[in-house]
Amino acid sequence: HLTMTLEADDAFIFADDVGAVEQESPTPQAVSPKFKPALLTPAMIFYRWAEIEPMLADVGMKDHTPSSLFKVLVDPNVRVYLVAIIRGEEIRALIGLELIETPLGDRWLNITFVTGQHVKRWINEVEPAVLHWARGYGCTRAVGLFRKAFKKFLPHWKYTHDYLELEL
Repeated sequence: HLTMTLEADDAFIFADDVGAVEQESPTPQAVSPKFKPALLTPAMIFYRWAEIEPMLADVGMKDHTPSSLFKVLVDPNVRVYLVAIIRGEEIRALIGLELIETPLGDRWLNITFVTGQHVKRWINEVEPAVLHWARGYGCTRAVGLFRKAFKKFLPHWKYTHDYLELEL
């Protein structure tokens, strides 16, 4: 299980093994002690899979299943990461992150999915830590495909596109 031993002003934690959670990198903006973002390692994903799998099933991605996401998330050669939103010892939500490099050499953070409980309660508390982490990897932009309701939660994000889909 995740053991929370951090101070209330620690902003981002890194789950580096099954029983330990360490501070990764503080940000100037503190995260509420209610919700903590934890970057999960492959070992932690494997250990907590029984909790994670049902949440991934709710993502609604047509190009992945929980088991296909598991293979990607535990592959050390893929730059896809899973952040768990922790309250106490419980995983309340998940964020999928991907570090991408554009053809022009720019690095972007792609938020591939957000799923879980009470997103509107924690999204603004967790966002600064996630963006700080991405900046540490040289990312200059964050993008994501969100449902329209996220515009209410993230009003400072710029709306740029509508996503159209057609089954063939």
